[in-house]
Amino acid sequence: MCSDIMDTKIRYGNTIHSDNTINKTIQYSFDSLGALQLFWKERKTIQETEGSWTANISELQICFSYYVDSEEYFKNMVGEEE
Repeated sequence: MCSDIMDTKIRYGNTIHSDNTINKTIQYSFDSLGALQLFWKERKTIQETEGSWTANISELQICFSYYVDSEEYFKNMVGEEE
């Protein structure tokens, strides 16, 4: 199943909330509708974290969004802005 994923990207939101969390989205891109469908059926075995799943059929993408501590954001983003 994972071999049909063309690309995986991680994005963070623009807002750190008062509980020190920020939205993190993992975007999975596929090369066929069949691959997207298979991943969609098995998606809950991929991530154990509670969050929200969405599928954009026309773009062959599935996104998983959830909240993480802002320290994860800072740790991953330091140096990328230079």
